[in-house]
Amino acid sequence: MSNKSDKRSAGAFLRNSATAVALMATFGALSGPSVSAENVSPELKARMKQPKEIASADDLGRWMTYYYLHPQPDLLVPAVLYADRNNLLTGDYVAPFQAFLSRVFAQNPDKIAVWFNALAPMKESNRTLLLTSIWWSNTSQGKQMLQQLCKALPEKPQAEFKKQIESDPPLINEMPMDSTALLDMLWGAYCGSGDEKYVKRLLTSLPWADGDQKNLNKLMLASAAKWSLTSNCEQHPKVMEICEKVAASDQSLKKYIDPVLADARKRSTASRGSAQ
Repeated sequence: MSNKSDKRSAGAFLRNSATAVALMATFGALSGPSVSAENVSPELKARMKQPKEIASADDLGRWMTYYYLHPQPDLLVPAVLYADRNNLLTGDYVAPFQAFLSRVFAQNPDKIAVWFNALAPMKESNRTLLLTSIWWSNTSQGKQMLQQLCKALPEKPQAEFKKQIESDPPLINEMPMDSTALLDMLWGAYCGSGDEKYVKRLLTSLPWADGDQKNLNKLMLASAAKWSLTSNCEQHPKVMEICEKVAASDQSLKKYIDPVLADARKRSTASRGSAQ
């Protein structure tokens, strides 16, 4: 498969990310049934099926996108090496991939050192992403491994590296929401963990659509978050459930979440209809 084709296929993981379309049209309010795990199209069910190996960009995309439903940590090494070989650890892919890996590392701290050694064939230019993901995992095993690597560095870079790894890593769900890269990181962290706090953080940006019209960055982020939430509600029944729960418990966000849910239901219904 060509590199260009690989990037297009691997985009399955990013298909619903904020950077895909930053300024989509305003969604209209509609009503309809909730999307549940039993109420999805055959096409979506097929996409949610986890691969047995990472032999293509489609395998990589499905492994990452629905990892939280059926974790397959043993595919981490072949997945990262595939992405490395096919130049999928650069550009817009860095932020969500880094966040995703950090959550898998956090859930499998005893495997970090083994995985790191197995990933030795990676390009040197991509190793920063790997080291940062390990640091972000905030695990004692990850810190210990980074400290061992630090000792092997020359004096000057050793001091800089030591200063960083001895500081507390940032929490993804508490980072400043000032770019679409952060939105993508939240989705990456969600796919790697299934933790609803990442989706809830995205929801907090929706009211920015009613803010100062001169603040174009916040307006863009609100639009991007809305689009990505709509797409992910359609593709992830659990994201739909999280949004429904927040809408029911937080009246200040309900008017912003309802159009997202309505459009996701409309698209899901249309998708099921076309598949029949």
